[in-house]
Amino acid sequence: MNSLPANSTELERPNWVLRGGIALCLALSFGMVAHHWNASITAHMAAGGGFQNRENKFAKQQATTTSSSAVGFILLGGMGAVLAWKAPPGRRRWLHPLSLLLAAYVSWCAASYTWSDDAFLTLRKLAILLLMLAGAYGVALRCTLADIVWSVILCLTGTLLVGFVAEISQGMFRPWRGEYRFAGTLDPNGIGLEAATLALATWIVPYEGRRRTFVRVALVGLAVTVVVMTKSRTTLAALVAGGMLAMLLRARGQQRWLIVSGAVAAACVLGLLLNFVSVADIQDSASVASMGRKENLSSLTGRWPLWQAVLKEADKAPILGFGYGAFWSTERIYRYSDAFLWHIPHAHNTYLDLVLATGVVGLALYLLWAIATGVSGWLRYDRVGNPADLFVACYVALCLVHGFAESKIPGAGVTTFLLYACGASLALKPAVAPALAETPESAAPRPAPPLWQPSRRLSV
Repeated sequence: MNSLPANSTELERPNWVLRGGIALCLALSFGMVAHHWNASITAHMAAGGGFQNRENKFAKQQATTTSSSAVGFILLGGMGAVLAWKAPPGRRRWLHPLSLLLAAYVSWCAASYTWSDDAFLTLRKLAILLLMLAGAYGVALRCTLADIVWSVILCLTGTLLVGFVAEISQGMFRPWRGEYRFAGTLDPNGIGLEAATLALATWIVPYEGRRRTFVRVALVGLAVTVVVMTKSRTTLAALVAGGMLAMLLRARGQQRWLIVSGAVAAACVLGLLLNFVSVADIQDSASVASMGRKENLSSLTGRWPLWQAVLKEADKAPILGFGYGAFWSTERIYRYSDAFLWHIPHAHNTYLDLVLATGVVGLALYLLWAIATGVSGWLRYDRVGNPADLFVACYVALCLVHGFAESKIPGAGVTTFLLYACGASLALKPAVAPALAETPESAAPRPAPPLWQPSRRLSV
């Protein structure tokens, strides 16, 4: 790593009152938007079948915005406005490439109003997007990157704990049953993504000032347990990808090549072993990999036929799309749900949904911004060594992998808010040294260790 820039030697002490206040506001905002006390009962009914006898809540949600959701988003935007007003004075990099790329994406989304299939639905979705960005940029103006990450950690920890209380109080906490999937106050896939985000954040971003390993182990253990109980395979794969990238970027010099070589060698050995095992053993391994969910494995739990159907729709407007948020209207949700006999709120693929909404132009702009955010986090971490910057790079990787079989990000959730806030923080503020450093020497760059000596940076 290079030497620290002159403006990064000032170490800010963590403000836990501020972090707790933001966490509470986030919990209230997104709690009113998406969380429900009876979510575990809904998830159990969905797993039990009876599609024709269940109300399509996704279609009803698209038809109108509830008062609680409106209040939640307004509260989020209001929090951003207050934090921006209270932000300390200083130069902000408003013309940073990350801000310009995000502005280009948002402008294209806004322009899609002119060709939208459902102008009113597009207007609603744009209002939600702008309120979320107002909250994200307000938090980024007032807080450090570590403050942002820890605020979300506190929020997600509370969400998971409340989810356990909700399921236990209603007699729905039954992890010993084969068909059980933890839903908490959201849904299995949604709460699984939040748990994976919590696991990655608490593993990478430590407490400042002193090390509290037992807290980190407890939070990571809680989050990983929830991911496993949700049986969300996409989320688990995304978490593994983010964790592997963290290990790779933490390594230095020859260690980095050792990790890459080891991963490639392990993949080759696994491929060779598969040639010598029986079909029964392969089926047993597939059962483990599917986390006990054996339904519709060949069709990716019904996703493959859905992707084929919506791809035909995307071919009708590949460049411009159908308008931001306009494709999944009430009528289309009912149509696709009736055709595939399960309630379908989106394409279960971030990249397909982006093409359906804003065409390949919107997809390209979003990917440019997301990848640039991840690369920026990596370069800052390589230069300064702040774990919060490393988290941004790994979290972007988690989001991109998760998008191959889900459409939660970008969406109207706390995980999307975290992605926007991290991007805003990288754009507005220069890199800073890690706040846990007690002396300038501890924050100084360390030379790469010899090949046979483990690096302290590689430890968790």
